[in-house]
Amino acid sequence: MGGHGVAVGIDLGTTYSCVGVWQDDRVEIIANDQGNRTTPSCVAFTETERFIGDAARNQAALNPHNTIFGYLGKEVKDAVVTVPAHFNDSQRQATKDAATIAGLNVLRILVEPTAAAVAYGIDKKLTILATAGDTHLGGEDFDNRLLKHFVEEFKRKHRKDISVNAKSLRKLRNACEKAKRVLSYNGMTTIDVDSLYEGIDYCTKITRARFEDLNMDLFMKCVEIVKQCLKDADMDKMLHDVTPLSLGVEVLGKVMNIIIPRNTTIPTRKQMNYITCVDDQNAMQFLIYEGERSCSTLNNLLGQTTLYGLPPAPRGKVNVMVTFDIDANGVLHVTAECSIAGVKTNITITNDKGRLTKNAIEDMIWEAEMYKAEDEEFKRRIEAMNAFEKYAYDMRNAVKFKQMEEERTIIEAIQWVEAHRSAEADEYESRKRALRSTCSRIKVEKGN
Repeated sequence: MGGHGVAVGIDLGTTYSCVGVWQDDRVEIIANDQGNRTTPSCVAFTETERFIGDAARNQAALNPHNTIFGYLGKEVKDAVVTVPAHFNDSQRQATKDAATIAGLNVLRILVEPTAAAVAYGIDKKLTILATAGDTHLGGEDFDNRLLKHFVEEFKRKHRKDISVNAKSLRKLRNACEKAKRVLSYNGMTTIDVDSLYEGIDYCTKITRARFEDLNMDLFMKCVEIVKQCLKDADMDKMLHDVTPLSLGVEVLGKVMNIIIPRNTTIPTRKQMNYITCVDDQNAMQFLIYEGERSCSTLNNLLGQTTLYGLPPAPRGKVNVMVTFDIDANGVLHVTAECSIAGVKTNITITNDKGRLTKNAIEDMIWEAEMYKAEDEEFKRRIEAMNAFEKYAYDMRNAVKFKQMEEERTIIEAIQWVEAHRSAEADEYESRKRALRSTCSRIKVEKGN
């Protein structure tokens, strides 16, 4: 900024704009006169007035103030302005003219991708190989999808069309924008608008999965822009694919045990160790699923394989290593191996063997968000059952003196678990505490 005094950066976005200044070795975003760090890229006119930003959006009277001067405490004359990537020369010149009318000297016009690159490499020398973008795609497009969705939902529920009422649409649009922001960090949010239309209060929920479904074509448009930019830059880079759903196997209690989480970049290789669940178990079956539900049977079964020839041993003493290996073509190779017995089995699952369609995947993700609370309770119940059963078996193996009263109590506990696989988590936990109290009197062999 030498020779220019204080200069600000203005991000002129498709939907929102903001102003920043470099001070104290970092960028400070300047709040507008309403205390917001972003301002809607919107201007409205009446016969006698003009409205800018939030005022234009809400069509409420507002007298704009010089917020930059008020924040910095000094006059600002210079600015660097960013514009959407595909602004043509006339659009850039119009932006520069508008800044001049506002009393600013434009030091430079930067396209948004270049500005972003500079921000990430502000202390490095950068060479811009290519830029790409869509001047007609912004945050408001996602708001519009939500707005259309809820207008149609309101019509179905109340048989009234709010699209004819500008005030109702504005109230609902504002709620949609807030919901979009919340869904950036929450899996679900609520739309709640008092007296939306003709005195009707409107309250509904939407999940992130449903939001993504409504806007999938917009997201894919963003992906295509990135691909085109890489192509224009002649960069030898590969856009890696990811697993659309989690992959795992069913374990005791019909629980989905995830080995490869959703959105893992492929190719990838993950391993998980499993132990026998009954005494002298000579085989172990693996049901392979894809999905996000805690209960395996609510997911999509891809295939199964069984490992035979396990050595006789007490429950939990034999280990089997399961490997999930996905190659660059998305083909899943599953291997189960018991090293001490020298036995091994495998299965290969291709993309065309039992795999879900794109719409089915989106529905499954949406259902996982919708039933998240129920899934958590199911998981808690099974974990409590398994913990009780494991403790009972551990105590059985640790008893020093046979045929004692405590041992009979342990055997009865094991039998009860086997006969009550659908009890509540609290009951399993209560019986485990009772058994622990009984077993506290048992003398166990040291080292076991």
